[in-house]
Formats: sequence, C-alpha cells, structure tokens
Amino acid sequence: MTDTELRATVRSPRALSEAMRWRGFTNRGLAARTGVHHSAISHLRTGLRRRVTMTTALRVAEALDMPVEHLFVPELASGSEATRPEATRRAS
Repeated sequence: MTDTELRATVRSPRALSEAMRWRGFTNRGLAARTGVHHSAISHLRTGLRRRVTMTTALRVAEALDMPVEHLFVPELASGSEATRPEATRRAS
C-alpha cells in the first residue's frame, strides 16, 4: 500500500440527504447498493464523518445517479495530511 491515496470530502451532508430522499434511499438501502456500511452512510448524512475513499464516493454517486462532483470534493491524501485541489492551485 502506498502513502498516497485518493479520498473525497462530502460537499454537504444536507445535499447527500436530499439526494437520497429524492432517489428513495434509506441509509440501509444505499448501504446495500454500495457495499458501504449503513452507519457510515448515516455518519455522512449527519456530518459526523466527512471523508471517504474516492471508491466509496464514486459508488455513492453512481447509486444516486449523480455526478460525483455534486456530492464530493476530491482530495489527495498523503500520509496524514490532505490537500484539496483548489487549495493547491491557490498556493501555486
């Protein structure tokens, strides 16, 4: 395993909840469709958890039939630090 892995941050727990409601998903229903534990879905919806792997972000977005960018912001995690792409652009 490498020190660098692609991760994502949920843009808005409320937006995720609204997308789930619009598509008719419960926490358990979305969990079953994505392979993500239902408590992780719940934590994303409440804001208790903000970061996920990009794989999880892609699975959630696909299940909700939405572009991943509408629900998540990609990050490049290196070690314990995470850098958002827009922060990198501003620093350059």
